[in-house]
Amino acid sequence: MSEVNPTLDIQIKDRTDVNSLIIKYTRVNDDYSKELNFLNEVDSDYNGGEKSFTISQLLPKTTYSLKMLLQNDYGEFESNEYTFTTLNDTPSITYSVTKSEDNSVDVIANFTTPDGASISRAFLEYKNQEENSYKSIELSLNSNSISINDLVQGPQYDYKLTIQNEWNTYTNNEYLILPVTYKVGDEMFGGIIANIDNSGYHGIVMSKREYWQQKIWSTNRVRLDVDLHDRDYYKDGQFNTNHIIDFYTNTNDNAPAAEYCFNFSVNGYTDWYLPSAVELVEILEFTQLDINEGTSHYKPFNGESRINSYCWASNIWKESDDYSRLASAWYYGYNCNSNTGCYGTRDTDFFWAIPTRKF
Repeated sequence: MSEVNPTLDIQIKDRTDVNSLIIKYTRVNDDYSKELNFLNEVDSDYNGGEKSFTISQLLPKTTYSLKMLLQNDYGEFESNEYTFTTLNDTPSITYSVTKSEDNSVDVIANFTTPDGASISRAFLEYKNQEENSYKSIELSLNSNSISINDLVQGPQYDYKLTIQNEWNTYTNNEYLILPVTYKVGDEMFGGIIANIDNSGYHGIVMSKREYWQQKIWSTNRVRLDVDLHDRDYYKDGQFNTNHIIDFYTNTNDNAPAAEYCFNFSVNGYTDWYLPSAVELVEILEFTQLDINEGTSHYKPFNGESRINSYCWASNIWKESDDYSRLASAWYYGYNCNSNTGCYGTRDTDFFWAIPTRKF
Protein backbone atom coordinates (compact mmCIF):
# COMPACT_ATOMS: atom_id res chain seq x y z
CA MET A 1 0.00 0.00 0.00
CA SER A 2 1.09 3.58 -0.56
CA GLU A 3 0.04 4.78 2.87
CA VAL A 4 0.82 4.03 6.49
CA ASN A 5 -2.79 4.76 7.51
CA PRO A 6 -4.62 2.98 4.70
CA THR A 7 -8.12 3.66 3.42
CA LEU A 8 -10.04 0.44 2.89
CA ASP A 9 -13.25 -0.27 1.00
CA ILE A 10 -15.78 -2.80 2.28
CA GLN A 11 -18.92 -3.92 0.59
CA ILE A 12 -21.76 -5.86 2.21
CA LYS A 13 -24.98 -6.70 0.43
CA ASP A 14 -27.38 -3.73 0.41
CA ARG A 15 -30.18 -3.59 2.95
CA THR A 16 -28.47 -6.04 5.25
CA ASP A 17 -29.49 -5.81 8.86
CA VAL A 18 -26.38 -4.97 10.85
CA ASN A 19 -26.47 -5.08 14.63
CA SER A 20 -22.70 -5.15 15.01
CA LEU A 21 -19.75 -4.93 12.61
CA ILE A 22 -16.25 -5.42 13.95
CA ILE A 23 -13.15 -4.96 11.80
CA LYS A 24 -10.33 -6.99 13.34
CA TYR A 25 -6.77 -6.42 12.11
CA THR A 26 -3.66 -8.22 13.28
CA ARG A 27 0.07 -7.66 12.83
CA VAL A 28 1.34 -10.80 11.17
CA ASN A 29 4.83 -10.71 12.71
CA ASP A 30 3.71 -10.74 16.36
CA ASP A 31 -0.07 -11.43 16.32
CA TYR A 32 -0.85 -8.10 18.00
CA SER A 33 -4.56 -7.38 17.28
CA LYS A 34 -6.94 -4.47 17.51
CA GLU A 35 -10.61 -4.12 16.70
CA LEU A 36 -12.51 -1.27 15.08
CA ASN A 37 -16.22 -1.02 15.97
CA PHE A 38 -17.57 0.09 12.62
CA LEU A 39 -20.98 1.30 13.81
CA ASN A 40 -19.51 3.29 16.70
CA GLU A 41 -16.43 4.69 14.98
CA VAL A 42 -17.34 4.99 11.27
CA ASP A 43 -21.05 4.97 10.42
CA SER A 44 -23.79 4.28 12.96
CA ASP A 45 -26.44 4.08 10.21
CA TYR A 46 -24.64 1.60 8.01
CA ASN A 47 -26.90 -1.12 6.60
CA GLY A 48 -24.84 -2.52 3.77
CA GLY A 49 -23.33 -1.30 0.54
CA GLU A 50 -19.87 0.04 -0.34
CA LYS A 51 -18.14 2.12 2.33
CA SER A 52 -14.64 3.57 2.71
CA PHE A 53 -12.90 4.01 6.04
CA THR A 54 -9.40 4.63 7.36
CA ILE A 55 -7.43 2.58 9.86
CA SER A 56 -4.97 4.76 11.72
CA GLN A 57 -2.02 4.24 14.07
CA LEU A 58 -0.53 1.41 12.05
CA LEU A 59 3.17 0.84 11.60
CA PRO A 60 4.95 1.40 8.26
CA LYS A 61 6.33 -1.48 6.14
CA THR A 62 4.26 -3.93 8.20
CA THR A 63 1.96 -6.71 7.01
CA TYR A 64 -1.48 -7.00 8.61
CA SER A 65 -4.30 -9.50 8.27
CA LEU A 66 -7.91 -8.27 8.40
CA LYS A 67 -11.36 -9.85 8.68
CA MET A 68 -14.87 -8.60 9.39
CA LEU A 69 -17.20 -9.96 12.04
CA LEU A 70 -20.89 -9.14 11.39
CA GLN A 71 -23.79 -9.83 13.71
CA ASN A 72 -27.53 -9.40 13.04
CA ASP A 73 -30.79 -11.02 14.08
CA TYR A 74 -30.00 -14.11 12.03
CA GLY A 75 -26.62 -14.89 13.54
CA GLU A 76 -22.90 -14.11 13.38
CA PHE A 77 -20.92 -14.08 10.15
CA GLU A 78 -17.19 -13.94 9.54
CA SER A 79 -15.57 -12.79 6.29
CA ASN A 80 -12.57 -14.27 4.58
CA GLU A 81 -9.17 -13.08 5.85
CA TYR A 82 -7.37 -10.42 3.81
CA THR A 83 -3.78 -9.15 4.10
CA PHE A 84 -2.15 -5.85 3.26
CA THR A 85 1.28 -4.27 3.80
CA THR A 86 1.61 -0.62 4.75
CA LEU A 87 3.95 1.92 3.16
CA ASN A 88 7.72 1.35 3.31
CA ASP A 89 8.92 4.61 4.90
CA THR A 90 12.67 3.96 4.44
CA PRO A 91 14.29 7.09 3.00
CA SER A 92 16.56 6.96 -0.03
CA ILE A 93 19.92 8.39 1.10
CA THR A 94 23.07 9.65 -0.62
CA TYR A 95 25.70 10.24 2.06
CA SER A 96 29.46 10.83 1.91
CA VAL A 97 32.22 12.30 4.08
CA THR A 98 35.54 13.26 2.42
CA LYS A 99 38.66 15.08 3.56
CA SER A 100 38.89 18.63 2.24
CA GLU A 101 41.73 20.18 4.30
CA ASP A 102 44.19 18.95 6.93
CA ASN A 103 41.58 19.48 9.66
CA SER A 104 38.37 19.63 7.62
CA VAL A 105 35.87 17.40 5.83
CA ASP A 106 33.07 17.97 3.36
CA VAL A 107 29.76 16.23 4.01
CA ILE A 108 27.07 15.56 1.39
CA ALA A 109 23.73 14.28 2.69
CA ASN A 110 20.76 14.07 0.31
CA PHE A 111 17.60 12.09 0.96
CA THR A 112 14.08 11.56 -0.32
CA THR A 113 11.15 9.67 1.17
CA PRO A 114 7.98 8.09 -0.20
CA ASP A 115 4.84 10.21 -0.22
CA GLY A 116 3.12 10.03 3.14
CA ALA A 117 6.36 9.50 5.10
CA SER A 118 7.65 13.03 5.44
CA ILE A 119 10.89 13.63 7.32
CA SER A 120 10.39 15.51 10.57
CA ARG A 121 14.06 16.02 11.47
CA ALA A 122 17.52 15.38 10.02
CA PHE A 123 20.80 15.98 11.84
CA LEU A 124 24.46 15.04 11.76
CA GLU A 125 26.49 14.07 14.83
CA TYR A 126 30.25 13.60 14.91
CA LYS A 127 32.98 12.80 17.40
CA ASN A 128 36.35 11.10 17.43
CA GLN A 129 37.13 7.92 19.34
CA GLU A 130 38.64 9.84 22.25
CA GLU A 131 35.68 12.16 22.81
CA ASN A 132 32.81 11.33 25.15
CA SER A 133 29.99 13.16 23.40
CA TYR A 134 28.89 14.07 19.89
CA LYS A 135 28.68 17.53 18.38
CA SER A 136 25.47 18.03 16.42
CA ILE A 137 24.46 19.95 13.27
CA GLU A 138 20.83 20.34 12.20
CA LEU A 139 20.27 19.62 8.50
CA SER A 140 17.69 20.65 5.94
CA LEU A 141 15.06 18.05 5.11
CA ASN A 142 16.20 17.26 1.55
CA SER A 143 19.75 18.12 0.45
CA ASN A 144 22.85 19.29 2.33
CA SER A 145 26.43 20.15 1.47
CA ILE A 146 28.40 21.33 4.51
CA SER A 147 31.99 21.64 5.74
CA ILE A 148 33.21 20.72 9.23
CA ASN A 149 36.40 22.53 10.20
CA ASP A 150 36.96 21.87 13.93
CA LEU A 151 38.57 18.43 13.59
CA VAL A 152 41.87 17.02 14.82
CA GLN A 153 44.29 14.75 13.03
CA GLY A 154 44.91 11.17 14.11
CA PRO A 155 41.91 9.60 15.85
CA GLN A 156 39.05 8.02 13.91
CA TYR A 157 35.84 10.03 13.61
CA ASP A 158 32.30 8.69 13.52
CA TYR A 159 29.91 10.81 11.43
CA LYS A 160 26.35 9.68 12.26
CA LEU A 161 23.52 10.86 10.04
CA THR A 162 20.06 10.56 11.64
CA ILE A 163 16.73 10.92 9.81
CA GLN A 164 13.43 10.85 11.68
CA ASN A 165 9.83 10.62 10.58
CA GLU A 166 6.60 10.07 12.47
CA TRP A 167 7.29 6.37 12.98
CA ASN A 168 10.98 5.57 12.72
CA THR A 169 14.52 6.82 13.14
CA TYR A 170 17.12 5.86 10.53
CA THR A 171 20.87 6.22 11.03
CA ASN A 172 23.80 5.97 8.65
CA ASN A 173 27.45 6.06 9.75
CA GLU A 174 30.60 7.07 7.93
CA TYR A 175 34.08 6.72 9.47
CA LEU A 176 37.19 8.71 8.57
CA ILE A 177 40.68 9.38 9.92
CA LEU A 178 42.47 12.61 9.03
CA PRO A 179 46.14 11.68 8.57
CA VAL A 180 48.72 13.43 10.73
CA THR A 181 50.65 16.10 8.84
CA TYR A 182 52.69 17.60 11.71
CA LYS A 183 56.01 16.41 13.13
CA VAL A 184 58.45 17.08 15.97
CA GLY A 185 59.85 20.58 15.62
CA ASP A 186 56.77 22.09 13.97
CA GLU A 187 55.36 25.29 15.40
CA MET A 188 51.80 24.29 16.29
CA PHE A 189 49.32 24.10 19.16
CA GLY A 190 50.62 27.32 20.72
CA GLY A 191 54.32 26.46 20.74
CA ILE A 192 56.87 23.97 19.42
CA ILE A 193 56.15 20.23 19.21
CA ALA A 194 58.88 18.68 21.38
CA ASN A 195 57.67 15.09 21.45
CA ILE A 196 55.06 12.86 19.77
CA ASP A 197 54.11 9.73 21.70
CA ASN A 198 53.31 6.23 20.44
CA SER A 199 49.78 7.22 19.39
CA GLY A 200 51.34 9.08 16.50
CA TYR A 201 49.28 12.21 17.12
CA HIS A 202 49.55 13.10 20.84
CA GLY A 203 52.55 14.59 22.58
CA ILE A 204 53.84 17.70 24.34
CA VAL A 205 54.44 21.25 23.21
CA MET A 206 56.94 23.61 24.79
CA SER A 207 56.43 27.35 24.63
CA LYS A 208 58.77 29.43 22.50
CA ARG A 209 62.11 30.36 24.04
CA GLU A 210 61.03 33.97 24.46
CA TYR A 211 58.42 32.90 27.03
CA TRP A 212 60.76 31.01 29.34
CA GLN A 213 61.27 32.84 32.63
CA GLN A 214 63.56 32.32 35.62
CA LYS A 215 61.56 31.82 38.81
CA ILE A 216 61.98 30.33 42.24
CA TRP A 217 60.02 27.12 42.74
CA SER A 218 58.24 28.28 45.90
CA THR A 219 58.48 30.96 48.57
CA ASN A 220 58.77 28.46 51.42
CA ARG A 221 60.03 24.96 52.21
CA VAL A 222 56.87 23.44 53.58
CA ARG A 223 56.36 19.78 52.80
CA LEU A 224 53.69 19.11 50.18
CA ASP A 225 50.90 16.68 51.07
CA VAL A 226 51.96 14.68 47.98
CA ASP A 227 55.73 14.50 47.62
CA LEU A 228 55.73 14.01 43.81
CA HIS A 229 58.91 11.96 44.22
CA ASP A 230 57.95 8.81 42.27
CA ARG A 231 58.67 9.94 38.73
CA ASP A 232 57.21 6.87 37.10
CA TYR A 233 53.92 7.66 38.84
CA TYR A 234 54.07 11.46 38.89
CA LYS A 235 55.22 11.86 35.28
CA ASP A 236 52.21 13.95 34.27
CA GLY A 237 53.28 17.55 34.70
CA GLN A 238 49.73 18.80 34.34
CA PHE A 239 48.61 16.70 37.31
CA ASN A 240 51.63 17.82 39.33
CA THR A 241 51.08 21.48 38.51
CA ASN A 242 47.38 21.38 39.38
CA HIS A 243 48.27 19.76 42.70
CA ILE A 244 50.90 22.40 43.47
CA ILE A 245 48.51 25.22 42.60
CA ASP A 246 45.74 23.72 44.77
CA PHE A 247 48.14 23.21 47.65
CA TYR A 248 49.42 26.81 47.67
CA THR A 249 45.97 28.29 47.19
CA ASN A 250 45.31 27.59 50.87
CA THR A 251 48.56 29.08 52.17
CA ASN A 252 50.14 32.52 52.52
CA ASP A 253 52.98 31.44 50.24
CA ASN A 254 53.07 30.66 46.56
CA ALA A 255 54.81 28.61 43.86
CA PRO A 256 56.03 31.12 41.25
CA ALA A 257 57.37 28.62 38.67
CA ALA A 258 54.20 26.50 38.60
CA GLU A 259 51.94 29.56 38.83
CA TYR A 260 53.68 31.23 35.90
CA CYS A 261 53.15 28.19 33.69
CA PHE A 262 49.62 27.60 34.98
CA ASN A 263 48.58 31.18 34.17
CA PHE A 264 50.44 31.37 30.86
CA SER A 265 48.28 31.97 27.78
CA VAL A 266 49.17 32.39 24.12
CA ASN A 267 47.23 32.12 20.85
CA GLY A 268 44.12 31.01 22.73
CA TYR A 269 45.85 28.11 24.52
CA THR A 270 45.46 28.33 28.29
CA ASP A 271 46.19 24.79 29.54
CA TRP A 272 49.92 25.16 30.21
CA TYR A 273 51.81 23.64 33.11
CA LEU A 274 55.26 23.14 34.64
CA PRO A 275 56.60 19.93 33.06
CA SER A 276 57.35 16.81 35.06
CA ALA A 277 60.95 15.59 35.30
CA VAL A 278 60.26 13.07 32.52
CA GLU A 279 58.70 15.70 30.26
CA LEU A 280 61.42 18.24 31.01
CA VAL A 281 64.14 15.83 29.91
CA GLU A 282 62.18 15.14 26.68
CA ILE A 283 61.95 18.88 26.07
CA LEU A 284 65.64 19.56 26.70
CA GLU A 285 66.71 16.55 24.63
CA PHE A 286 64.59 17.97 21.82
CA THR A 287 66.41 21.31 22.01
CA GLN A 288 69.68 19.48 21.28
CA LEU A 289 68.44 18.13 17.92
CA ASP A 290 69.97 19.61 14.81
CA ILE A 291 66.50 20.14 13.33
CA ASN A 292 66.34 23.19 15.63
CA GLU A 293 69.54 24.79 14.29
CA GLY A 294 68.90 28.42 13.53
CA THR A 295 66.09 28.73 16.07
CA SER A 296 66.20 30.46 19.45
CA HIS A 297 65.60 27.15 21.22
CA TYR A 298 68.54 25.32 19.63
CA LYS A 299 70.93 24.32 22.45
CA PRO A 300 69.67 27.33 24.42
CA PHE A 301 72.21 27.06 27.23
CA ASN A 302 75.41 26.68 25.22
CA GLY A 303 77.94 29.10 26.63
CA GLU A 304 75.89 29.68 29.77
CA SER A 305 77.12 28.87 33.23
CA ARG A 306 75.82 25.73 34.83
CA ILE A 307 73.76 27.63 37.38
CA ASN A 308 72.14 29.63 34.57
CA SER A 309 71.20 26.46 32.65
CA TYR A 310 68.92 24.71 35.13
CA CYS A 311 65.17 24.36 34.46
CA TRP A 312 62.55 23.51 37.04
CA ALA A 313 60.42 20.38 36.89
CA SER A 314 57.27 19.85 38.91
CA ASN A 315 58.72 16.81 40.71
CA ILE A 316 60.69 16.57 43.95
CA TRP A 317 64.25 15.27 43.60
CA LYS A 318 65.10 13.83 46.99
CA GLU A 319 63.79 14.40 50.46
CA SER A 320 65.92 16.60 52.65
CA ASP A 321 65.46 17.51 56.26
CA ASP A 322 64.16 20.96 55.36
CA TYR A 323 62.26 19.83 52.20
CA SER A 324 64.25 22.29 50.10
CA ARG A 325 65.26 20.07 47.19
CA LEU A 326 63.19 20.15 44.04
CA ALA A 327 63.77 18.46 40.67
CA SER A 328 65.51 20.25 37.86
CA ALA A 329 67.43 19.43 34.69
CA TRP A 330 70.03 21.24 32.62
CA TYR A 331 71.95 20.96 29.39
CA TYR A 332 75.49 22.31 29.24
CA GLY A 333 78.22 19.75 28.90
CA TYR A 334 76.38 17.36 31.21
CA ASN A 335 72.70 16.64 31.61
CA CYS A 336 70.57 15.32 34.39
CA ASN A 337 67.98 12.76 33.37
CA SER A 338 64.60 11.71 34.63
CA ASN A 339 66.11 8.87 36.65
CA THR A 340 69.19 10.43 38.24
CA GLY A 341 67.81 13.96 38.34
CA CYS A 342 69.32 17.15 39.63
CA TYR A 343 67.97 19.49 42.24
CA GLY A 344 67.86 23.07 43.29
CA THR A 345 66.86 24.92 46.44
CA ARG A 346 63.24 25.74 45.95
CA ASP A 347 63.05 29.15 47.62
CA THR A 348 66.39 30.65 46.56
CA ASP A 349 67.33 29.29 43.12
CA PHE A 350 65.98 31.11 40.09
CA PHE A 351 65.73 28.37 37.45
CA TRP A 352 63.95 28.43 34.11
CA ALA A 353 60.22 27.71 34.00
CA ILE A 354 59.18 26.38 30.58
CA PRO A 355 55.40 26.50 29.95
CA THR A 356 54.37 23.12 28.53
CA ARG A 357 51.08 21.69 27.29
CA LYS A 358 49.72 18.46 25.88
CA PHE A 359 48.09 18.01 22.49
